[in-house]
Amino acid sequence: MDFWTSRASVLAGIVVSMRPRQWIKTSSCSRPHLRQEADVLPSLERAAAAFGLFCCASGAVYIVNDLFDADRDRKHPLKARRPIASKALGTLPAVTAAILLITGALMAAFALSPPFGAVLLAYVVVNLVYSFWLRRS
Repeated sequence: MDFWTSRASVLAGIVVSMRPRQWIKTSSCSRPHLRQEADVLPSLERAAAAFGLFCCASGAVYIVNDLFDADRDRKHPLKARRPIASKALGTLPAVTAAILLITGALMAAFALSPPFGAVLLAYVVVNLVYSFWLRRS
């Protein structure tokens, strides 16, 4: 596999692992911004940025979940096709992507608005707590 093909397949595995089809649920987080200030372009840009940051954060959480569930997912007929479970996406690129996505999303969120950053941080923490402890009990 040549350099560009391997890079493209890693990137594709990361994007698939982020589960973009689930991002429609994320749009509900941006709706208050859109409704409240629909006439002001900067507010629409901020709402779009908030949506993108929620997508990055939720995608990173999906990657973390897949990393921890990989062995169990390999035994499931559908989940075994996921990039991490199928080993199409290696552990190191997946961990790196999750760290960069979470860190970047949180830094950008706090730069956009400290209260929004706090909401996104709470979202990430709650989802990780659920994934690691509450779901398993």
